[in-house]
Amino acid sequence: MAIKQITAAECDQLLENTSRLVILDFWNENCAVCEALAPVLEELSAERADIEIYGVHAAKERDLTKRFVIMTAPSLVFYKDGKVQKKTIGYKSKESLTGIIDTINGSAE
Repeated sequence: MAIKQITAAECDQLLENTSRLVILDFWNENCAVCEALAPVLEELSAERADIEIYGVHAAKERDLTKRFVIMTAPSLVFYKDGKVQKKTIGYKSKESLTGIIDTINGSAE
């Protein structure tokens, strides 16, 4: 499942209309780390029904970048229950992201 790219105009509606954990992937073009992280996020998106992952082009969506205080790409914002639950910077392995997701969703073993 391809990760949908969203704009600032779409973001609020998406966040308000879901009870699932939303992961916002702030990325930029010509970012090797962003490119390395993308397939990991694609895998998680395809495997996990309890999350929604959206891409945000950080350079083009400055309003969202400012709103979520994004200083570098890639940055992931984990949003649930009306607030930011966690933010990460840089590459994260699938195992690391799974741990974060399970902790936020309350299903950590």
